[in-house]
Amino acid sequence: MAAKPTKSAAALAKRDFEAISELRYQIRRFLRFSEQAVRAAGVTPLQYLLLLHLRGFPGRDSATIGVEQKRPISKPGGGKLAAVEANARSQLGTK
Repeated sequence: MAAKPTKSAAALAKRDFEAISELRYQIRRFLRFSEQAVRAAGVTPLQYLLLLHLRGFPGRDSATIGVEQKRPISKPGGGKLAAVEANARSQLGTK
């Protein structure tokens, strides 16, 4: 459940909107750069995100694919994880 905001949109000052806008812009710039970098390396952004979650799982050196249940990277039932797995298997030549 998301935390309740402490200020209503009407109570935010112009500088608050400017700061939020700048933050969102910089996040999007970083995400775009990351997506381009992983594609240049021959990996899809979803594959990269999955690998990042597996390697970066807190409190462990590695994680199983079950990490997707605790830190979802796609919508439930979206089939994206299965598509990533199928793509990886086809690239590796396994079934």
